[in-house]
Amino acid sequence: MSELQVVMRIWIGLIVGWAVIIGVAAKAQTKGAEVELESPSVNGNTYALVVGISDYQSTSIKDLAYAEADARAFAEYLRQISKKKGDTILSFFGSKATFSQVWTNGISYLFGKAPQMKTGDRVFLYFSGHGGSFTFRNRDNAYFFLYNAANETDGEMNLKIAQVKSLIQALVAQDAQVFFVFDACRSADVGLKGGLEQVTKAVESTVSGEVLLMATEGGDVAFESGKLKHGVFTYYLLRGLYGEADLNPRDGLLSGGELDTYLGQKVPSHVMGEFNGKTQYPFTRWGELRKSNLFSYDEKQMKSSLALLDVGSPNNTVTVAQRGGGEKAVTRKWAMSAVQFEKALAAGRVVSPQGASASDYLKQLAAQGASEAEYNRYRRELLTALLETSVRNLQLELSFSSNPMQVFLGNEEVELDSSYYESSVKVLDTYATLCQPGEAHPGTAALRTYFLARHQTLSRTATVATRTQALQKLETEIKANADKSYLYLAKGLLLESMKRKSEARFAFQQAREWSPLWRQMSRMIERLDENEEH
Repeated sequence: MSELQVVMRIWIGLIVGWAVIIGVAAKAQTKGAEVELESPSVNGNTYALVVGISDYQSTSIKDLAYAEADARAFAEYLRQISKKKGDTILSFFGSKATFSQVWTNGISYLFGKAPQMKTGDRVFLYFSGHGGSFTFRNRDNAYFFLYNAANETDGEMNLKIAQVKSLIQALVAQDAQVFFVFDACRSADVGLKGGLEQVTKAVESTVSGEVLLMATEGGDVAFESGKLKHGVFTYYLLRGLYGEADLNPRDGLLSGGELDTYLGQKVPSHVMGEFNGKTQYPFTRWGELRKSNLFSYDEKQMKSSLALLDVGSPNNTVTVAQRGGGEKAVTRKWAMSAVQFEKALAAGRVVSPQGASASDYLKQLAAQGASEAEYNRYRRELLTALLETSVRNLQLELSFSSNPMQVFLGNEEVELDSSYYESSVKVLDTYATLCQPGEAHPGTAALRTYFLARHQTLSRTATVATRTQALQKLETEIKANADKSYLYLAKGLLLESMKRKSEARFAFQQAREWSPLWRQMSRMIERLDENEEH
């Protein structure tokens, strides 16, 4: 092994060592995000159609108080558990829940997706609002009322429940797991007398393989609670899903039976207490899945998630636990950003996708009034995750090759494209931006330069224009950064890949001059001379 190979192996080893040390140290200062337990039943993608309407366009249809708030809360829960590429949450609230929107972009979309469904995929169909029937004793004419229905008997602008059942049949035929959640029998004053009973019968009609969760049974009314600012059924359904239903055993996983027991206790008890002895009994059908673990939740985030249910407006205040101990009154927006920050960290979304990464949610927390101490706790947690991501990226790349030095010099191809290295540079740029004076570790500069050099030299088929553009970017980096020795090394590697050997030699000389640690760079220059002789 040549002296150069020894030097480069030592240098790469130092990078990994530095990063691991700083990562461990940072984790000792902050709690750090842990990945959620994932239900063993969830192997595929999650799809959902969520519809909620409180205020109807027609004055002939009685408005509701909290149907839309329920749908928004349920959609938020689904967004929190949907982490995989391809997961799709379709939501239609209020005036957006017209027949054309719900049918074309919701029902029809899922009909089109049905043939592509596979074992392990989950589909949630959630409806919150009014339901009724305008044909006495005919469940085939039971409807969920949509925003732009002219009246209760508008068969063209209301959604026929039989059509939803047809969709469910198409989905379960592909072995998808379907959850039909119906919180829509909220008033006996809508539709014909006996209409709620027809809706109940339509929804209860059996589709083999479907999980059915219905707010009430037997044509009874589903109550909306002024105390809870939600429909009673959806409120307790979400509290159960966020972890309160995990009772026997308390293991971070929820079975159908646990959720069923929880709803059967909480909903009737609350309704009887708030509404002077009236009753509401949820109707559920789990089939073979009653004993299966269907959902998981994060114990650490449980309190913040539950707090979000206790407000109706994003600007209302809620009480959440603080990282340093105690509690604090914050806006719902603040609490939501905190939950989303944790979810993004757990899912590894540190800098992307744009608008849904942990770094984006950290900015939101700062804008929404996080105190300096709170902001710094979240910031340090993100710094830890950023550095750990960089270490994982480097270890992943080196695992593709038995000779790390050859990988670094671009002499050995690996199965990673240049965008991988570009994203790694973005991670470290974010790290540098968030660091306060004295926090940044010198190893991060070396890591950044490593990924930058690989981004610019990996592709042997890159065009001259592409390499020239990369060289221009590198020149800008050299002017703007203090770690010029590393950057001159990257420049030399790039120039060498472009066959501009005399310029590469000069860049290596510059790297050597900027840091005494790089005096062995003369061996790299000698290698260039040897190659020219041959």
